[in-house]
Amino acid sequence: MHPDHKAKGIAEVRSHKSEVRSQTLALLDAVAHGGNPQDRNGAFSVGELNSPRVAPLHRLQRV
Repeated sequence: MHPDHKAKGIAEVRSHKSEVRSQTLALLDAVAHGGNPQDRNGAFSVGELNSPRVAPLHRLQRV
């Protein structure tokens, strides 16, 4: 394998691990605050789904 390809593969793995970590933290946060965010949002109307109080987790994830 060419060294550039190996470095690119390592970067992709690190990026994937970071994404998984963010998703895991969001899930744990949801569980700690009353369960799955999809379950909590099920009772809200479509207009309320854009409310910052309904689903703020996406804003807390690190990019």
